Amino acid sequence: VAYQAQTTGSLWGDLKEAVKRLSFDDFNRIGEIPCARKSFLVGIASGAGIGAVRGISVGPRKAAHWAVGTWMIVSIGTWYVSEICQSNLREERRKIHRVVEELPKRMIKK
Repeated sequence: VAYQAQTTGSLWGDLKEAVKRLSFDDFNRIGEIPCARKSFLVGIASGAGIGAVRGISVGPRKAAHWAVGTWMIVSIGTWYVSEICQSNLREERRKIHRVVEELPKRMIKK
């Protein structure tokens, strides 16, 4: 399904409109986004690791900034680049499509 997005013509205007449309229910359904759970878990683990390492050498505030930044970058990168997860989803959709197409043929033969 393709969605036609309304645009204000400005990056910041579009961002403001997108934030206005967010609700808490959207965050409750984040697990329904394909491959999101794995991406968030990888990001959390990476952020915790980097935050702990940076916490040894710098203060807690700076370490927290590094942890959150790492979590965001790794989560987005893992979700965007997770070709294995995306290819598994495409293969599953292909199989479902094939079964749906062949089901009427099987019913006719009986």
